[in-house]
Amino acid sequence: MTTLTFQNTTLSVINKNNHTFLTATDLGTALEYAQPDKSIKLIYDRNADEFTAEMTALIELQTAGGKQQVRVFSLRGAHLIAMFARTKVAKDFRKWVLDILDREISENEQQIAPLEPKPDVVLPHEKAEQIAKYLVRARAFAKEVEVFHRKLYEDLGIPRYVRNDIAGKGYDIAHEFNVWLDPFIEQALPQLNQQRLANF
Repeated sequence: MTTLTFQNTTLSVINKNNHTFLTATDLGTALEYAQPDKSIKLIYDRNADEFTAEMTALIELQTAGGKQQVRVFSLRGAHLIAMFARTKVAKDFRKWVLDILDREISENEQQIAPLEPKPDVVLPHEKAEQIAKYLVRARAFAKEVEVFHRKLYEDLGIPRYVRNDIAGKGYDIAHEFNVWLDPFIEQALPQLNQQRLANF
């Protein structure tokens, strides 16, 4: 088990959700209380409303008397306990806890790999031309689908906006991304080729 040392006191580290927690008994011992567990319990009970669920918890641990519910405190929780403590070492303990907390935060930040920028995609002109041809024909087909189904809806007396409106979907496909597609198509294909493809 990983341990931490404050002055002459060794504290066992409880790993909870990748964060360091200390038992109430170890915390009380480090703060030099004659009755460590009882003293920390008293401090906590008097100020429980100032502790969040991330700062303290009851967990099951194996003890000399078997498995028992043991209260543990995160480093922030331990710091708050030390704020209420009145022992001679409380001030030094608070500084020590903050140093450990800063180190833990720094280590966690280093483990989070920064997002790498995505490289630009470069296409050979032949590939770009093939993609542009597909896009031109797909948009032309979508426009025809839109016109056909819109006329069909009108002839059958079906409201324009219905669930799974094929005419509406055709319109979206034909127009939705034009602001990005038009420059690409114009660069990859001469205007004459676009007109020929659209009249398939």
